Amino acid sequence: MKTRFLLFISTLIALSFGSCSDDNDNNKKDKEPILFNSYIEASDKNISSQAFDSNWDKGDAIGIFMIRGTGLDGIIDNAENKKHVTTGTNYFCPAKVNTDAIYLPADGKSVDFIAYYPYKPTSAIKGNLFKIDVSIQTSQKAIDLLYSNVANEITSSNDIVLNFKHQLTKFVFFIKNNNIPDLRRLTTTLEGFNTKADFDLATGLLSNENSSSTITALTKVGTTAISEAIILPSSSITGRKFVFTLPTGTFTYEVPATTTYAAGLKYTFDVSLEDGGKTQVTPTGEISDWGVFGENIDIEIDFDSENGTQASPYSVTQALTKVGEIGKWVNGYIVGSTANVKTFGQDVNTNILLATSATETDESKCIIVDITGSAVQNNIDIVANPDLKGKQIKVQGNIVNNLFGGAIAMTNIIAQEGGAENISGTEEEFFSETFGTVEKVGTAWPKVGVFSNYDMKSPIVYSDQYGNSDIRSSSSLSANVWFPKDKNAELTITGFNTSYKNVTITFELASNALNQNANAIKVLCNGIPAISQPNFEFTATNKYQEFSTTIPDGTTTITFLSSAIANKAGYRLDNIKMKGTKKY
Repeated sequence: MKTRFLLFISTLIALSFGSCSDDNDNNKKDKEPILFNSYIEASDKNISSQAFDSNWDKGDAIGIFMIRGTGLDGIIDNAENKKHVTTGTNYFCPAKVNTDAIYLPADGKSVDFIAYYPYKPTSAIKGNLFKIDVSIQTSQKAIDLLYSNVANEITSSNDIVLNFKHQLTKFVFFIKNNNIPDLRRLTTTLEGFNTKADFDLATGLLSNENSSSTITALTKVGTTAISEAIILPSSSITGRKFVFTLPTGTFTYEVPATTTYAAGLKYTFDVSLEDGGKTQVTPTGEISDWGVFGENIDIEIDFDSENGTQASPYSVTQALTKVGEIGKWVNGYIVGSTANVKTFGQDVNTNILLATSATETDESKCIIVDITGSAVQNNIDIVANPDLKGKQIKVQGNIVNNLFGGAIAMTNIIAQEGGAENISGTEEEFFSETFGTVEKVGTAWPKVGVFSNYDMKSPIVYSDQYGNSDIRSSSSLSANVWFPKDKNAELTITGFNTSYKNVTITFELASNALNQNANAIKVLCNGIPAISQPNFEFTATNKYQEFSTTIPDGTTTITFLSSAIANKAGYRLDNIKMKGTKKY
């Protein structure tokens, strides 16, 4: 949906202004307040969706600032966050004439306008920050942030134009009913997306995205279903999912970590759910600024209620039909083991039999899991752990045929969940990054996202959304991450091993100037500040101090964040290590 607001002094002021408020302002009766005429222009494609609305509702309110200069420092005539409302027509008038009316200044000098929707009282806007929370989607009008700062150098009340733009991102899922008998109990959720952030009304910038959680989309169901969600713009983040839930099963699409969803765009998907068959989620080619459409993205999901991931593993019955698939997770009950062929007999420590039921006795309904020499053998060996019989576990490996006398089996087992705990239970280091060696590229040090000589390789990814941090060294210090002063910069790490609990991260920081505190660098876990933060005043330059903090279970992203406000010296980060105890 493309939205534009036009502001001008109307010849109808005398007729219309009285309908906005019963208040009278005798002190300014010799001036004409600006009357705001606003309309919402419908989508170019005229896509109808549940929250789509081309008309203003009674009581809709915007906030307006009249300023001179940059940002919101130069408020003119106390015209700060003036509330204007509509009765349901296109006219926006002061909520209260005495306190909210805006008049062009008497000195005749030019002014600028900044405006936003939906209105919040001034007491709720601290330091020019509009608090965003998209965790509740029941009223999308309440979270659809619009912003305008393009009405500049205004000297006349005629033809004042404010062009508002959407600052968030919108998803629309058109969900088709194929052979699923009933969509009425459909729930669409988005997992792993941040839900809270700050929007600076002075600069138009988002910051402090955090609180990764599940978002339940607004859904309307008939013979087909439409699910909609307004979300924060999303850059490269691991762990994001689209989940469609019905009584017949849960269908999950894992968003690639590199996928970016931009501010002001609407992403429209066609979803086809089929009971027990292939289900597609395919964008219709409509990626738009809520009015203008753009590029295509093809997404296809194999939905059999489960998709072979750790979060949504295959059942044993499904796994028996998935020969040739690599690195898949399978969920089942341990019912025994086999010597050479798939049959029950004397227990051995080289394999186990998994079944859909804990009481299964039909070997043809079981899958063999070859654990010989695998890292998880001690944890699910039923000879050493006889109590595991009848227990439910998950294993990850390859699904193959013609093993154990032609039976279908799982081999190359690389992970397991459930079963016996790690035998030793001892703490071990599983991540160590010293940043190797580094050389300049031409005359510049390589940026974090470009440097390739990290100690920890793929699937681990290092990034900086601001593009300001780099890897450098000096005559006295080996390769390290450099956070420059007076700039936003970060080091974000994803893709590390998450099969550990009670994780502790240690790292070293150094300041480029004396009497600076290490608390200028923040540690975030999944976008949320860690409980313990660096706190140390440096008494020497470029001398490392070690810090440590615990990492909450479930952390998949760690960020070292340097803000332009806090970093007034320049800081170096080195020797990052993580250690913990195996979960399984």
